[in-house]
Formats: sequence, structure tokens, C-alpha cells
Amino acid sequence: MNKIFYILFLTLIIANEPPAWIEAIDNQIIEEDCNPCTGFPIDLNLYISDPDEDPLSVTISDVTGATFSVDENLLLDIEVVEDFNTDNSGPITLELILSDGEFDVPTTFETTITSVNDLPEWTEIPAQSVEEDCNPCTGFPIDLNLYISDPDEDPLSVTISDVTGATFSVDENLLLDIEVVEDFNTDNSGPITLELILSDGEFDVPTTFETTITSVNDLPEWTEIPAQSVEEDC
Repeated sequence: MNKIFYILFLTLIIANEPPAWIEAIDNQIIEEDCNPCTGFPIDLNLYISDPDEDPLSVTISDVTGATFSVDENLLLDIEVVEDFNTDNSGPITLELILSDGEFDVPTTFETTITSVNDLPEWTEIPAQSVEEDCNPCTGFPIDLNLYISDPDEDPLSVTISDVTGATFSVDENLLLDIEVVEDFNTDNSGPITLELILSDGEFDVPTTFETTITSVNDLPEWTEIPAQSVEEDC
């Protein structure tokens, strides 16, 4: 009796298994204009794995208010847009895609950017020249609103230094005026330098500007000549 033998060849195909995010990335809280930012860079190697030990890459979505980047070592960093915060918009949600070249696996986490109080700012106040004994004086009052700003739109106040030869004042509308001391000029002393302090309630920012008081020719003056009494035929 003849025997027939069959030889069965089996080919085992090892399937590629998808990579995985093994742990959620914690939501982050950072401050407006931070550089560097607390909690960054984030080492993504701590959050990913691959059963096949394939080389992995991570790509990220574009977002508003910040630029995220992933370097060759899978370190995730952030660059915040100047003066941007999420007080009104809510946290930034970043999507990250983990890939082994075949499978793409997404995850997300949130970043909150808290606001910080920014310094108020001056632009230069032009130097002024007025005449001795002027009232009103040329160029005054000066509207200081034209020379100040605040990124946070905080209410602002201005205080001023005391000087010799004139009295400066700032009213509730931030109009700066001057009252010159009678007969005073700066021909010999040089211009008056006034310091102004701009405040948003937290930060005080100084600036200065100069005022020259030019001399004018004053009228000559009489003092009273006493009445006289003389004798006839003196």
C-alpha cells in the first residue's frame, strides 16, 4: 500500500501593532508672555510606546495664540503670542498625532494662558517753550491721553513732581497745565524738567519733559512821587 505524504508550509506574518499613548498628558497652566513657560518642554517619550519598538514621530495641530513645536527628541515646547491669554477664549486644545509610519494615533491636552498685568507706557512728550508771565501759556494744557497707553486697558493716573519757577497740575481728564511764577524765566537756570509718574495701580512708570520759560521785556514802572510844597519866589 502506497503512502502519500503531504508537506504543509506555513508562513507566519507578524502584523504591525499600532503605537499607543500610555498616559494622558496633563493640562498645563502658564502665564501670558512667558519665556520659558512653566511645565515646558514636555518630554513626550514619557507618554508613548510601541509594541513593535518601531521608531515613532509626533505631529501637532496649529492653534491660535501660541506656536507649539516638537523636536527630534520628542520634546514639546511652546512659544506664546505676545500679550495673548485665554481669559476670554478658553484653554487652547492641542491635538498630537503619534505615528509609527502605518498607524496614526491622536490625543489632546489643554493649555491655559493666564493674564498678567502689563506695564503702562509713555510716548515722548515734546519739550515746550512758553513766555514769562504767560496766562494761558502756549502749548498748554497738554492732553496726556495722547501720550499714554496700557495693554490691559487699565484705568491710569498721572502724578507730577514739584519744580521751581512754575506750578504744574493734572486734572481728572489728564490735562496737564502750567502756572508760571511772576517774572520767572529760565534764561539763567536752564529749562524746567518735570517728572511725571504714570500708574495703573500696580506699576509706576516715569517720564520727563522740559519747559523753557523765555524772558519778555517788562514795562518800566513808576513809584509814587510825593506831592511837593515850595515857597513863593524860592
